[in-house]
Amino acid sequence: MVKHSREFCAGSGGWSRPKEKQAKELGLPPVQLYDLKADPKEQTNLCDKRPEVVEELRAILKKYVEQGRSTLGAKQENEGPKHWKQLPW
Repeated sequence: MVKHSREFCAGSGGWSRPKEKQAKELGLPPVQLYDLKADPKEQTNLCDKRPEVVEELRAILKKYVEQGRSTLGAKQENEGPKHWKQLPW
């Protein structure tokens, strides 16, 4: 098993609140996984109960970073870093 940082973003990761600083102050977890059909209010974080899903999603994200895209087509260059510390390389 590859060891890596589990931290992505404790905040919303987007335009909405909480922003990263506030999320860390609130002690929000850096990885969040919810069953939105059963838990639309995101009350139960499943990341510790479903680590295989977290790893599957992390692998998909790694593929997208490596390919420079999430759609079909030729590989593209990313504008950001080639390797993200949050993903297994």
